[in-house]
Amino acid sequence: MLLPHPFLLFLPLALALALPTTTPLTWLVSNFNLTIDRANRTSLTFRFHDPSPTHYTALTCVTNTTQAMHACGPNREVLYKISEGEVILRRRMSANSTSMGTARQGTNWVEGVNVTETEGGRVYARDEDWAFAVTSVSG
Repeated sequence: MLLPHPFLLFLPLALALALPTTTPLTWLVSNFNLTIDRANRTSLTFRFHDPSPTHYTALTCVTNTTQAMHACGPNREVLYKISEGEVILRRRMSANSTSMGTARQGTNWVEGVNVTETEGGRVYARDEDWAFAVTSVSG
């Protein structure tokens, strides 16, 4: 009688214990509109959306400056900083958590595509969803 190799007896168990693959956490920014008028005054609005079932959030963020980190939401759930070359997003990973996720991305502004010069000033805009992969979690 031919017996199976001892390794083959444990193969189903090894497959059952394999770690599941995880999808990276991604936040979405949409309806992004930054206007800098001729007097260098700023108006910024965008929609932040975390579509994950365990962290779901949808907020509209508004500010009149890009000079510092700003908070958005009734409980300051989302922090953001916008510069000409980069957008940084930070978020508490749950309501009572001290863990903060961070996502950052270059802006890649292109004149005539997502940057427009108007009579009122310069407009930086993105209408489509802009995906930000969470690159670090600390705390």
